[in-house]
Amino acid sequence: MASDPRNTADLFDSPRKASGKFHDYDTLQLYYVGLGGHDNTKTRFRRYDGKGNKPLLPEHDLEYLSDLIVPNKTCKIELVAMGNQVQFFRDGKLVYNFNDEFPYTQGWFGIRTIENHMTIDGFKVYRIENKGID
Repeated sequence: MASDPRNTADLFDSPRKASGKFHDYDTLQLYYVGLGGHDNTKTRFRRYDGKGNKPLLPEHDLEYLSDLIVPNKTCKIELVAMGNQVQFFRDGKLVYNFNDEFPYTQGWFGIRTIENHMTIDGFKVYRIENKGID
Protein backbone atom coordinates (compact mmCIF):
# COMPACT_ATOMS: atom_id res chain seq x y z
CA MET A 1 0.00 0.00 0.00
CA ALA A 2 2.91 2.35 -0.61
CA SER A 3 2.24 5.74 -2.15
CA ASP A 4 3.91 9.13 -2.22
CA PRO A 5 1.53 11.95 -1.27
CA ARG A 6 3.98 14.44 -2.82
CA ASN A 7 3.68 12.74 -6.20
CA THR A 8 0.65 10.50 -6.51
CA ALA A 9 1.25 9.90 -10.22
CA ASP A 10 4.76 8.43 -9.92
CA LEU A 11 6.10 6.73 -6.80
CA PHE A 12 9.52 6.47 -8.41
CA ASP A 13 9.98 10.17 -9.26
CA SER A 14 11.99 10.85 -6.13
CA PRO A 15 15.51 11.08 -4.72
CA ARG A 16 14.87 7.54 -3.37
CA LYS A 17 15.41 6.23 -6.87
CA ALA A 18 19.08 7.21 -6.85
CA SER A 19 19.97 7.17 -3.17
CA GLY A 20 18.31 4.03 -1.81
CA LYS A 21 18.84 5.54 1.65
CA PHE A 22 16.37 4.30 4.21
CA HIS A 23 15.43 7.76 5.53
CA ASP A 24 14.39 8.78 1.99
CA TYR A 25 11.37 6.47 2.43
CA ASP A 26 10.00 8.62 5.28
CA THR A 27 7.95 10.70 2.82
CA LEU A 28 5.92 7.67 1.74
CA GLN A 29 2.62 6.46 3.12
CA LEU A 30 2.99 2.73 3.66
CA TYR A 31 2.97 -0.27 5.97
CA TYR A 32 6.44 -1.61 6.64
CA VAL A 33 7.72 -4.87 8.08
CA GLY A 34 11.44 -5.10 8.70
CA LEU A 35 12.09 -8.83 9.09
CA GLY A 36 15.54 -9.40 10.55
CA GLY A 37 16.62 -5.77 10.42
CA HIS A 38 19.54 -4.25 12.29
CA ASP A 39 21.86 -7.13 11.39
CA ASN A 40 19.11 -9.65 12.19
CA THR A 41 18.48 -8.38 15.73
CA LYS A 42 14.98 -6.89 15.22
CA THR A 43 11.71 -7.52 13.43
CA ARG A 44 9.47 -4.47 13.30
CA PHE A 45 6.18 -3.19 11.96
CA ARG A 46 5.52 0.49 11.29
CA ARG A 47 2.95 2.67 9.58
CA TYR A 48 4.56 5.56 7.70
CA ASP A 49 2.28 8.59 7.39
CA GLY A 50 4.17 10.38 4.59
CA LYS A 51 5.16 13.27 6.88
CA GLY A 52 8.19 11.63 8.45
CA ASN A 53 6.21 10.00 11.27
CA LYS A 54 6.66 6.26 11.63
CA PRO A 55 5.92 5.39 15.24
CA LEU A 56 7.19 2.11 16.59
CA LEU A 57 4.79 0.59 19.09
CA PRO A 58 6.46 -1.60 21.76
CA GLU A 59 4.43 -4.64 20.66
CA HIS A 60 5.73 -4.12 17.11
CA ASP A 61 9.42 -4.18 18.12
CA LEU A 62 10.40 -7.85 18.34
CA GLU A 63 13.84 -9.24 19.10
CA TYR A 64 13.29 -12.87 20.11
CA LEU A 65 15.28 -15.42 18.12
CA SER A 66 11.99 -16.89 16.88
CA ASP A 67 11.17 -13.51 15.26
CA LEU A 68 14.44 -13.25 13.32
CA ILE A 69 15.74 -14.77 10.11
CA VAL A 70 17.05 -18.32 10.37
CA PRO A 71 19.82 -19.02 7.84
CA ASN A 72 19.04 -21.64 5.20
CA LYS A 73 15.43 -22.03 6.35
CA THR A 74 12.56 -21.45 3.97
CA CYS A 75 9.69 -19.48 5.41
CA LYS A 76 6.27 -18.57 4.09
CA ILE A 77 5.28 -14.91 4.39
CA GLU A 78 1.68 -13.76 4.04
CA LEU A 79 0.59 -10.13 4.05
CA VAL A 80 -3.07 -9.21 4.38
CA ALA A 81 -4.59 -5.76 3.97
CA MET A 82 -8.36 -5.82 4.10
CA GLY A 83 -10.60 -3.09 5.42
CA ASN A 84 -9.00 -1.72 8.58
CA GLN A 85 -6.89 -4.84 9.21
CA VAL A 86 -3.24 -5.16 8.24
CA GLN A 87 -1.68 -8.51 9.08
CA PHE A 88 1.71 -10.15 8.72
CA PHE A 89 1.99 -13.93 8.99
CA ARG A 90 5.18 -15.98 9.03
CA ASP A 91 4.91 -19.74 8.57
CA GLY A 92 1.20 -19.54 9.40
CA LYS A 93 1.77 -17.65 12.67
CA LEU A 94 0.19 -14.22 13.06
CA VAL A 95 3.06 -11.87 13.94
CA TYR A 96 1.35 -8.48 13.49
CA ASN A 97 -2.33 -7.63 13.53
CA PHE A 98 -2.77 -3.89 13.10
CA ASN A 99 -6.15 -2.15 13.13
CA ASP A 100 -5.74 1.08 11.16
CA GLU A 101 -8.30 3.78 11.85
CA PHE A 102 -7.41 5.42 8.50
CA PRO A 103 -6.23 2.51 6.34
CA TYR A 104 -4.28 2.81 3.13
CA THR A 105 -6.37 1.14 0.46
CA GLN A 106 -4.17 1.27 -2.62
CA GLY A 107 -0.56 1.60 -3.60
CA TRP A 108 2.60 -0.25 -4.50
CA PHE A 109 4.16 -3.33 -2.95
CA GLY A 110 7.90 -3.63 -2.60
CA ILE A 111 10.65 -5.77 -1.19
CA ARG A 112 13.75 -3.94 -0.03
CA THR A 113 16.79 -6.00 0.88
CA ILE A 114 20.21 -5.11 2.23
CA GLU A 115 23.15 -7.45 2.71
CA ASN A 116 21.29 -10.72 2.47
CA HIS A 117 21.23 -13.75 0.25
CA MET A 118 17.55 -14.56 0.11
CA THR A 119 15.56 -15.83 -2.81
CA ILE A 120 11.87 -15.30 -3.43
CA ASP A 121 9.76 -17.93 -5.10
CA GLY A 122 6.09 -18.73 -5.36
CA PHE A 123 5.19 -15.03 -5.15
CA LYS A 124 1.44 -14.47 -5.60
CA VAL A 125 -0.98 -11.61 -5.08
CA TYR A 126 -4.67 -12.18 -4.39
CA ARG A 127 -7.58 -9.79 -4.11
CA ILE A 128 -9.60 -10.79 -1.06
CA GLU A 129 -13.28 -10.06 -1.14
CA ASN A 130 -14.21 -8.05 1.95
CA LYS A 131 -17.37 -9.55 3.40
CA GLY A 132 -17.82 -6.96 6.12
CA ILE A 133 -14.77 -7.97 8.13
CA ASP A 134 -12.97 -5.00 9.68
